[in-house]
Amino acid sequence: MDSELKKGGDMHRGCQSLYSKNGEYVFEGEWNPRVLLDILKVGGDDWGGKRVLDIGANTGGLTLEIARLGAKVVAAEPDPYKNNMGLTKNLLLDTAKDEGLDISIVKNDLFSCHELGEFDIILCFGLAYHFRYFQYLLDYISSLKPAILYISCQTHPSDDLALYNRAHPGILKEGHLGDETVLTGWHPTRPLFEKMLQWSGGGEIISLTDKPYNFPNKMKGATNSAYYRVEYSSSTNPELSKGVFYPR
Repeated sequence: MDSELKKGGDMHRGCQSLYSKNGEYVFEGEWNPRVLLDILKVGGDDWGGKRVLDIGANTGGLTLEIARLGAKVVAAEPDPYKNNMGLTKNLLLDTAKDEGLDISIVKNDLFSCHELGEFDIILCFGLAYHFRYFQYLLDYISSLKPAILYISCQTHPSDDLALYNRAHPGILKEGHLGDETVLTGWHPTRPLFEKMLQWSGGGEIISLTDKPYNFPNKMKGATNSAYYRVEYSSSTNPELSKGVFYPR
C-alpha cells in the first residue's frame, strides 16, 4: 500500500475514509462512511443481494461498507473538477477482491447511468446541493426507476419554499469561501426539498435523522444536514421515464 494512503499522513479533505474489515484506516479522509452507514440502517432495508448504484461515491468508503452487507454496488463519482475516486480506485478494488465483494466503478458521467441497467436502491449523498436545478437531478434519478432512493442535501433552516445560494450570508462560516471561489452550490429549505422529491414521483418520504438538522449543523462525521429514504413505485410519472435530458 502506498504510504501516503495510510493514517498518519495528511488527512484528505473532502474525501471519505476507507476502513479495513477490522476497522483500521486504510485511507484517511474527512468524512466517516460508517456514520453514513448508520444513517442508512435507519431505513431498515436488507441490502443482501440488492443491486445498488452509489452516485457521488467520492472515494468509495460507503460503497465498500454497503458491499460488506452483501450488496452488489456500482460506484459513480461525477465530480468534473476533482477525481477523488482516482485516489483510491485501485485500493478499493483490491480490497473488494480480497474480501470477495461485488464492487464495480464506472466512468465519471452522471447522465450515462441509464446504460447500467436497473437498480434496487440508488444512493445520492453529498451531491444534490451542487445542482442549481434540483428538480432536474431528482427527475433524472426517478427516470432510473429505483424502488428506493437514499438522498442527502445541505438544507437551509427557513420554513419557506425557497432555495438559497450557498454563498448567502449566514450559510457558511465567514471566510470559508475565498474571494475567487466559484459558485459551489444551493441550499433548499427542507419543505422545498421534500416537495421536490414528491414532484419527482417519490411516495413515502422518511427523514433518517432524529431531529431536523439544517446546515451548518449536522451529525458528526456526516457530510450533509438532511438525509431521506424515498420509495418509488411503478406508477411514477411516465413522462419522467423517457430518459432524455438536455442541459439547461
